[in-house]
Amino acid sequence: VKLYLKQINIKFPEIVYAQTILETGNYTSNICYENNNICGMKVSAKRPTTAIGSKNGHAYYRTWQESLLDYALYQAYYFSHVKTVDEYLDSLRNYAEDTTYIAKIKQIAKQF
Repeated sequence: VKLYLKQINIKFPEIVYAQTILETGNYTSNICYENNNICGMKVSAKRPTTAIGSKNGHAYYRTWQESLLDYALYQAYYFSHVKTVDEYLDSLRNYAEDTTYIAKIKQIAKQF
């Protein structure tokens, strides 16, 4: 995952990597395995997407790589103006319902 994030030149790869760990329970969740969804993404109605449908309330993909490409599209659509990690983390405050999401992301991102 780390290598692929760098290959596709995603913004803030350490943060996105941390999100994949957190969103999938370290790549063990049903959404990860059944949907090839490692970012916890829902199907978008507003922007381009690589999702091929919805399953279990989340987007599903042919491969986990397509899940990350979809996340890159999400970043480009909503966060193209964001320049720093702190701005990005602040922008993610509504990404999850967990009020400790950002603190968890920061902790995991240290491992990148």
